[in-house]
Amino acid sequence: MTETAARTALEIGYGGSERLTMNMGPQHPSAHGVFRAILTLEGETVVAVDAVIGYLHRCHEKLGETLTYVQYPSIASKTDYVAAMTSELAYVSAVEKLGKIDVPRRAQYLRVLVAELQRIASHCLWLGTWCMDMGGALGGGATVFLYTLRERELVLDLFESLTGARLLYGFHQVGGTRYDLPADWAARCRETISVIEQRLQEYEAMLEGNAFFLVRTAKSS
Repeated sequence: MTETAARTALEIGYGGSERLTMNMGPQHPSAHGVFRAILTLEGETVVAVDAVIGYLHRCHEKLGETLTYVQYPSIASKTDYVAAMTSELAYVSAVEKLGKIDVPRRAQYLRVLVAELQRIASHCLWLGTWCMDMGGALGGGATVFLYTLRERELVLDLFESLTGARLLYGFHQVGGTRYDLPADWAARCRETISVIEQRLQEYEAMLEGNAFFLVRTAKSS
């Protein structure tokens, strides 16, 4: 070669033309093991998402292959541990439908009762975490979060007195329920529902006067 080729330096920066693969995070605490999102980024633009689901359930199906139908409800409760009561109910209801098993009327009432209580407890967790995101930790959102957990604890107190547990209950079984109500449980339940209903006004007052929450939840034009 009679001439020396010009040497050029290629600098890789952050201009947006480079692709980067990474896990999305930080994750919500209840999303660990449930959902993983692998992102492909060009700068700050998401150009592809690989959704990976099912880590939380990785053993449940295999356990179901070796357990009897009456053994599985305690495993079903772990598929959604913030709503274990209704997870158990969904499973036993399916088994009973397949087996054409009749459930006593009292057990049906008890199932509806605990399912509704579980719904309230689960909604308290959702509302509290959502308000903390939308209302800001310093804008009143954290206060709503603490208030909703306060109410959720009241429901968990009822579950603890009914089953001896606060998270995974083992209350439902194929053909009925494992426990009946303690002597004073119904009166405590009515009192708890009354307290929670009254405190809904506190949530509304804090959110309707929260500038962060109002801006972040306003419908865009």
